[in-house]
Amino acid sequence: MNKFLEQIAEEIIRDYGNNNSRHTVIVPNKRSEIFLKNYLKEKTEKTLWLPQFFTIDEFIANGSGLAAFDPVLTYFVLYDIHKEIQKEEAMPLEDFLSWAPIMLSDFNDIDLQQADADHVFRHLTEAKAIEQWNLEQRPLTQLQKNYLFFYQSLFTYYSELRKRLAKRGVGYKGMIYRHLSENILSLSQKWNNHTFTFIGFNALSQTELKIFGYIHKNFPCRIYFDTDKYYIGDPPFFKGKSPAGRFIKEMISNWHLNSIKWTGNNLLTAKNKVEVYGVAKQVGQVKFAGKKLEGWFKEQDLEFDSINTAIVLADENMLIPLLHSLPRLKKNGKNIPYNITMGYPLAQSIMGRFVQIWINFLVTYTGKQAGGNFMTTDIIQLISSPVISFILNGIVENSRPALVQNLLNKGKVYISKQEFYELLSGKEAGIKPLFDTLLNGTRDALQFLDSLTSLLIILKDTIENTDQKAFPLLKEQMNNTFSLVQKSRLMLEGRKGGVSLKAFQKIWQQLMYRIEINLKGEPLEGIQVMGMLETRNLDFKNLIILSANEGILPKKGNLESFIPFDIRSDNHLPLPKEQNDISAYYFFRLLQRSERVTLIYNTDSDKFGGGEKSRFILQLEHELPQIFKNPDQPERLLHISTPANEYESSVSIAKGKSVMERIDEKARSGFSASSLNTYRNCPL
Repeated sequence: MNKFLEQIAEEIIRDYGNNNSRHTVIVPNKRSEIFLKNYLKEKTEKTLWLPQFFTIDEFIANGSGLAAFDPVLTYFVLYDIHKEIQKEEAMPLEDFLSWAPIMLSDFNDIDLQQADADHVFRHLTEAKAIEQWNLEQRPLTQLQKNYLFFYQSLFTYYSELRKRLAKRGVGYKGMIYRHLSENILSLSQKWNNHTFTFIGFNALSQTELKIFGYIHKNFPCRIYFDTDKYYIGDPPFFKGKSPAGRFIKEMISNWHLNSIKWTGNNLLTAKNKVEVYGVAKQVGQVKFAGKKLEGWFKEQDLEFDSINTAIVLADENMLIPLLHSLPRLKKNGKNIPYNITMGYPLAQSIMGRFVQIWINFLVTYTGKQAGGNFMTTDIIQLISSPVISFILNGIVENSRPALVQNLLNKGKVYISKQEFYELLSGKEAGIKPLFDTLLNGTRDALQFLDSLTSLLIILKDTIENTDQKAFPLLKEQMNNTFSLVQKSRLMLEGRKGGVSLKAFQKIWQQLMYRIEINLKGEPLEGIQVMGMLETRNLDFKNLIILSANEGILPKKGNLESFIPFDIRSDNHLPLPKEQNDISAYYFFRLLQRSERVTLIYNTDSDKFGGGEKSRFILQLEHELPQIFKNPDQPERLLHISTPANEYESSVSIAKGKSVMERIDEKARSGFSASSLNTYRNCPL
């Protein structure tokens, strides 16, 4: 398998040799940078001066001179603007924080696509005014006036935000990109005498097209696209309408490229390498993926190539279930490692969930309604969380079950703090300092952060008094939480009037989703576990893709925006179709050079989706049937059985004569479709 990045490494060494001091390589992401550097190292026998490497984001931020500003801090700047615009009518911070992310996302799209913000928001205001128009010409209500005033003010929010951030020398992503794009003539002077290589670009915004188009026109530049004839067509005109090749063809046209290198023909000529499995539920998928991986290893044994094997998660929420299902594989007496190139949000961790429960406990503290008492069920939920259970067990062994039982024995819906402390008698008295921290009924955000800091110190001491090696994930979560506490404190200190705990609950929730627990590994070793975005520019021989379902691959086209689809389309702002086309490219590019592919999708429908395989699998079945190992039957439906419970006993109801007569009587008048479905789902 001739990998894309390997070919580029050979070209860089051949064309530039050791003269790389003014050579800049720009790649989509860090992962492809690491692999390319490794290929450069492998393919040279002498000392090599590496080029400068940048991801697209790094290069544009570096070139613009503006620093990236934290999105959550941007929400606070927007709220200050909101208070100046609305004055006495300003909404509370906690309510505004539901609007701020949507507002910032729209501003970001406008700047990335270099749209005329004044035109967009004027068009939007007129459309909203027409919605409120009535034939009877009745005067507008105050609610309608406020509604229209908000849309009329959006351009003020936009222009004022840009002005305030520019004064600080910072910006949000779209603002940074637009700044470099609009000032490219002056800001590009620093690149004089530089040469450039663009690698694996796909979907670029209008600002990126202008920036990199200018570089291509005015500087020595090489451009390498990772493409296949199946979705891009034949040169020189690259005919074809496959969505996977849409953005690359736009770049070819925009930059007036006459030809591109290495348009492969791997997909059209590939045979017998893809298997499709339908498996019920998320757990079933990860269990089957583990078994499949184990089977591949047994087939190849010592020849198993772990670095060329990858498990790709179309739904990144499956990371934790997958980690519990990966088999332990050994080669030459050593464990084969797994390199996880993704993380998961702090909000989805044990520590993150506990803090959410704790804040909710304090926010919903019944106070006056129950005479300052706590709900017993809320306290039980709090102390049953894994974090508090771990601390309690570290202070006094088996104290949690006894405490829960004592609370239940009280038989009270509400319990006062004094009554609760009366339960902490005898050996349980040692856990009183913990509950002094937990039950501190503060409604102020900064006081809560003090309490959380105290709890983290207690947790740290508990871990140090036990086997620390057994809790690496908990320690990582604890460290990330402490960093977030410090960041939140800096953000909240000095704000007039302070921030209520209820408002902070929304702030904390958003912050936790922006902080990732990174599972660090050796990137150039072992079996790769990654999300679809991390696969850009990388090639693998053995490939397992999980959650290959419609609605996940590609994702559902839900778009949170104040700007409706027709106005977005008129101003060339992103629509769900763009995301679908990007997903198509990632999927088909990943299959190009692979030799063995297993696609797994969830056959069960539930409130989280599932049940229907991805449109990309259907496309393969219709357009590339030879790519499947069994073209006549491209997919197999599997049932992953759970171990039998030796204590399980069947429940049945015998149908006596009277029951059979009743059924016969009902049959004469007929059964409704809903009753037949009910019987089918549960005959009991």
